[in-house]
Amino acid sequence: MGVDDLGEKLGDLRKKAEDVVEEHEDAILAGIDRLADLVDDRTKGKHARQIDDVADKAKELVARLADEGEKPKPKPKPKPKRGGGGTKRPAPRGKRPA
Repeated sequence: MGVDDLGEKLGDLRKKAEDVVEEHEDAILAGIDRLADLVDDRTKGKHARQIDDVADKAKELVARLADEGEKPKPKPKPKPKRGGGGTKRPAPRGKRPA
């Protein structure tokens, strides 16, 4: 398996994750809330702030994945060709454009 194959497989996996999250976003968010409440109850509120922070970060990730699943992917910009001029020479001293 080459690097290109691995990159392609990871891209496919990400797309599948985006599709699943987009389809089940509400259930995933409810699960995060239930889990946060369970952990908070088990720790008797000692770590409520940290638990809420982690739950909020998880919800942000879910929202981001769901949004990415909805958007069409932008086309990659073509890479510039090597060795083909294309660079401008600097203007001579004293004659720089304003």
